Amino acid sequence: MAMGRSLLLLGRKRQTPKQVCCSEHTAAKENRKSLLQHHLDRSPFLGREGDVIGSRPRPAAPRSSDFRVENGAEEEVPGAALLKMARITLEELNEMSDEVLDEEDEPMDGEEQNRLFTHWETVASTHQVSLPQEMAGPIVQMTRNNQAREPVPYATLSQHEKCEELAYEERLYPAGKWACITKQEPKYEQTISMGFMKLIRYICKENSLGRHLGMTVPVINEIQLNKEGTELLQEVTTAYYLPEEFQHSPPLPLDPEIQIQERAPFHVITRVFYGTTTEETILREIRLLWELLGSTDNVLRETYVVAAYQNPAVPDRRNEIWFIRRAD
Repeated sequence: MAMGRSLLLLGRKRQTPKQVCCSEHTAAKENRKSLLQHHLDRSPFLGREGDVIGSRPRPAAPRSSDFRVENGAEEEVPGAALLKMARITLEELNEMSDEVLDEEDEPMDGEEQNRLFTHWETVASTHQVSLPQEMAGPIVQMTRNNQAREPVPYATLSQHEKCEELAYEERLYPAGKWACITKQEPKYEQTISMGFMKLIRYICKENSLGRHLGMTVPVINEIQLNKEGTELLQEVTTAYYLPEEFQHSPPLPLDPEIQIQERAPFHVITRVFYGTTTEETILREIRLLWELLGSTDNVLRETYVVAAYQNPAVPDRRNEIWFIRRAD
């Protein structure tokens, strides 16, 4: 028996180092494709209508410390939603990056890049937005550069409870530099999607440094109401807080629509809500916070902020409505 095994071993051809390297390369590539297929099939785009993805209970309203700089990390909010249209999230791209790209520095091949772009095209269509081909590069960048998201710094001034739950809190945000873009589309979700895509390109590479800058949260959307307070005006300013590394010397945007603004400290009253941010949900959340505050002249009545902690593809995403305190 031992002699037979020895003869079999002698009969095998030994692979050269080059052949071993090629075999490992092919196996790694196939593994990467398999993992890519796993993530795309698991929920984002190929789910059937009515499939439940990530079905977990919604968490209680987070503490103010959950997203503060002192903690050094943002608390992840589980999502639970009924799929009616296909989607993929930055969180899933980040997870895919961890598994697929940690051991592989080589770029994705054309097939993988095309599949990612096609799936993000489907996401954009759910918001009635066309995804330009120029977004293909940033999508790959966001997949590869999956650093932890840096929270925008703030100080909690006070917290207010109702029925033993956090109803709203007051915060002070420091002076800082923001990359801002103002867009105007027929629908709010179209407007913020167009603005966000432009900012993503700036964050990924279209800046004077030609490098990925890193993500901060939340991205804020400044909205205006009509005088009656019954409708959102179409013009929305979307703003991205520059990471601490670039606060003193911000990379210049290559896109002339994006402006770097130095903003003074501002004081907000904020309340958490979850889900999509349509005009109807935003007006509802503004009304609910007014009911909690009662009559006051200390906040602006025509300008509000919607703070987004997750990208627009996440249906049960964490958001906040901000009321801006008048300057003293």
